Amino acid sequence: MVVFGSLWSAATFLAVLNFASLSWGVKGHFTASGGVAPGMRLLTMLSIASFAWFLWARLTWAASGHAANQFADLAGLVLLSLELALFWWAVRSTRVRRLTLAFSADRPAFLHQSGPYAWVRHPFYLSYGLFWVATALLCPGWAHWLAPAAMIAVYVRAARMEEAKFADSDLAVAYERYKSRTAILPRLRGATE
Repeated sequence: MVVFGSLWSAATFLAVLNFASLSWGVKGHFTASGGVAPGMRLLTMLSIASFAWFLWARLTWAASGHAANQFADLAGLVLLSLELALFWWAVRSTRVRRLTLAFSADRPAFLHQSGPYAWVRHPFYLSYGLFWVATALLCPGWAHWLAPAAMIAVYVRAARMEEAKFADSDLAVAYERYKSRTAILPRLRGATE
């Protein structure tokens, strides 16, 4: 059996740390007005199952005697580091005025525009997407892209639903101006206002 090195271990550890952070966010940061929506319950179950599949694949790959892919481990480590930084920056930026969980039916009462929100409209969803892309890179084979693709599709759906809530709210005009300055992915220059 090949003993994987510190890069493999660091990437695996950081993936576990990131998943723990994301899991904490569900209970420790976001609010649930009117209870947890069925879509959020499904998202939670998919996340747990997808991460369990990632861990199983990661550990069985190591136990099978295959050589580690140091490039994939390094790329995964970089993405996981970016994800963790973006997630906690978004947490810090929304600490005073917390957001509701995905798929909540609430009407927006405020609009975040500072911190990572000055660069991207959905920094939490972007961080989750980075996490799932990193898990796919850290596992061998195309099949390990299926769960991340499904998770990202759910996040895109949630983001579209949130944008529709803004379009239907008293913040519709302000949100349209905000959308014109920001993007789904970061632009090379910062937003201005």
